[in-house]
Amino acid sequence: MIVKRVVITGIGLVTANGITRNLTWESVLNLENGLVPSPYDNTAFIGRVDDLFNETLTTKDKRYMDRCTQMALVASREALQDANLHINETNSEDISVYVGSSVGGIQALADEFGTAAVKGVDHMTMLVIPRNLINMIPANISIDANITGETLAYANACASGTIAIGEAFKKIQSGNKKIVIAGGAEACVIPQVIEAFRKLRALTNSKTLDQASVPFSRNRSGFVMSEGAAFLVLEEIEHAKARDASIYCEIEGYGCTSDAKSLLAPDLNGVSRCMANALKDAGVHESEVEYINAHGTSTKLNDSTESAAIRMLFGDTPYVSSTKSLNGHALGAAGAIEAALCSMMIKNRKLIPTINVTADAIDEGIDINLLLNKTKQYEGGKVLTNSFAFGGHNASLLLADYS
Repeated sequence: MIVKRVVITGIGLVTANGITRNLTWESVLNLENGLVPSPYDNTAFIGRVDDLFNETLTTKDKRYMDRCTQMALVASREALQDANLHINETNSEDISVYVGSSVGGIQALADEFGTAAVKGVDHMTMLVIPRNLINMIPANISIDANITGETLAYANACASGTIAIGEAFKKIQSGNKKIVIAGGAEACVIPQVIEAFRKLRALTNSKTLDQASVPFSRNRSGFVMSEGAAFLVLEEIEHAKARDASIYCEIEGYGCTSDAKSLLAPDLNGVSRCMANALKDAGVHESEVEYINAHGTSTKLNDSTESAAIRMLFGDTPYVSSTKSLNGHALGAAGAIEAALCSMMIKNRKLIPTINVTADAIDEGIDINLLLNKTKQYEGGKVLTNSFAFGGHNASLLLADYS
């Protein structure tokens, strides 16, 4: 079988740092913290997308779509426009949509169940199903863009977006697809979801913004709940060249494993196998990796396990940072957002650091080459981005320079 090469030709972003790709990148490049004080009593800080993000949507769109789907639709439109991809009757069936999300339209579900609890179930609307189901996210994207190929939804908690991109990569690599728009979306910054994670002691208890999301620091106390959407246009390289598409980078490898240990605690073996599998998939040696975008949740269990796995596989050579210090943890969308940011780091030749963490604040036992507080010039090496999830779901993508 001939293995096809896969490139990224379009990116769309809606994040706590900005409601477009360019606004997000400008904010991240300037190391601006996208987190804000929370209006909710059960957490001090959140990552919140500016409500102006959906101005281009119609009243009907907003009525039939949960906030999660709205963000996905806006980001997917931007990705398709960025790729200069024109969809018509001749190519519609050749394009697919893969989406990852942890909880989909959870806000719509919470609203409807709240109404039912107060007024009775007969006061629920017919919109609870189309607004809540995760598969409605790719369904709405396919309707909006007239995409009649395969549409799939992945629900693998915080690895969902990365898995959607990875599975799209494998389909194109095998020759089964030419183009897939893939990514993730999440809009779970509501009191009910916040409380669920607070009960698990996964959320930060910091009272100051500069210590709210501080991956690998001994001062960390948990992550900041965030939201957003990111979509990438993945394309077989010869197809992209034939239409003279602009290319961000190449996807070379994908690793995916299950810990088969714990529902909540990460496992060193599962995490390390996942990264090793991404390298093996690409035929790449550990020494070729220049930068790792860590899952880096700012929780003790994740940070200690991930850093130990990185040290075991790579030593202290590659730079490591967590962009969650800038925009929090968007659960199922996090991996897609981070894959998009890594693609833009490669294209723009800048590596983004962890902010608000100094070298003297690194927790004991974490012995990796952390990139802190200053951007660094990207030198052309491989870039690995990680996502690890409750349930023991692990996913890593290996990206490469294409210039």
